[in-house]
Amino acid sequence: MVKNIAYIIIIVIVSYAFSGCEDLIIGRNEISDMAFPGVVAVDKSESGDGVILTVAPKKVQTSGGGGGGGESEDEKTTEEQPMRGEGNTVFEANRMITAKAHKDIHWGHNEYIIVGEEAAKDDILKYLDFFIRNHETRFHINILVAKNSTGKELIEKLQKSPVSITESITNIYRNRGPLSYFSEMLLSELSYCLSSRYTSAIIPAINISKQEQEDDGKSSGQEQLNIDSIAVFKEHKLIGYLSGNEARVVNWLKNKIRAAVISVDDNQGFPVSVDVIDSKAKIKTKIKDENPSIKIILRFTTNIVELQGEGDVFNEEQLRILEQQQTEYVKEEIKRVIEQTRLNGTDIFGFGEAFYRSNPVKWEKIKDRWEEIYRNLNIEYDVRSIINRSYNVENQIGTKKIRKKNASY
Repeated sequence: MVKNIAYIIIIVIVSYAFSGCEDLIIGRNEISDMAFPGVVAVDKSESGDGVILTVAPKKVQTSGGGGGGGESEDEKTTEEQPMRGEGNTVFEANRMITAKAHKDIHWGHNEYIIVGEEAAKDDILKYLDFFIRNHETRFHINILVAKNSTGKELIEKLQKSPVSITESITNIYRNRGPLSYFSEMLLSELSYCLSSRYTSAIIPAINISKQEQEDDGKSSGQEQLNIDSIAVFKEHKLIGYLSGNEARVVNWLKNKIRAAVISVDDNQGFPVSVDVIDSKAKIKTKIKDENPSIKIILRFTTNIVELQGEGDVFNEEQLRILEQQQTEYVKEEIKRVIEQTRLNGTDIFGFGEAFYRSNPVKWEKIKDRWEEIYRNLNIEYDVRSIINRSYNVENQIGTKKIRKKNASY
């Protein structure tokens, strides 16, 4: 009898589940009642006591029908307006958006989180905790900091752009290689850095610059997204930025250089541009009598891509001079940035983690003094480079001596 009753209950539940009674399935939503974010901005409220959450949904394909499997003439791409909510916490702001827009945000589709500058200065972990705990969030989404701005302002300024903010950021990431000013900071990696007592977090910084254009003699400004610097954190708080070639130093030491431009001079003082095509860095650690030291070993290879002088640089002596210049340039660049980080005790290069991995026993004795040790750490620099090739033409074009190189290397 008991078994029969149990069977009946199971049959009733299954019947209701397949009859469209969605109330029996908690959390179930129709696609039309959901919003799929591409970019979300988290900002500190103007009062300073709460959070402003701005969601920029992805573009949605809509169709006027027509069937046939082909693309309908009425089919078009539309982009929903950004949604904004405010609350004491990110979760509360999220619920405020849901209540006003009558749509539930599906965080599994989000691609980028932009943290406003003031929120980053306050405590970035406080503004990211919701996303780290949320079961829908993908840990390989990218985190950015809005430099000199709020994330809300970035989204609003680009709202009328023909290209969505999601596509704009994706295009920047796709083409970040030629300068190597920044690399991805995924939520998973950032969570680890923020939980570490020894490694300071760094996050790509996004900003809007105005591009001046001439149109029929009139000057007009077009706003464009840029990521050309990184935000530096200490104990979850933003303390400053590294821009341009300074930001590139992080990629030098973390083996994330995809390409880089370096300018040196020939024997007549004319610029010679070289392109970094290969780079390999290694960090060697040593602890002797509780006195740690580090040796930075960097090897890189370049190609000559442009000459502006008429002097012959393609001989052994001149090539060695150019190699020495590029070596010293990169070496001094690395030393300068490391000295900056030592002044405020921010180990953004993971030197402390390197000591832990190589000398875990000895590291236990010095780890509590790491910030003080890092400020005075003995660092040796071993940087070397070679110029590998000059592509198809040697000597300056337009001179009497132009010698084509063999195309096979």
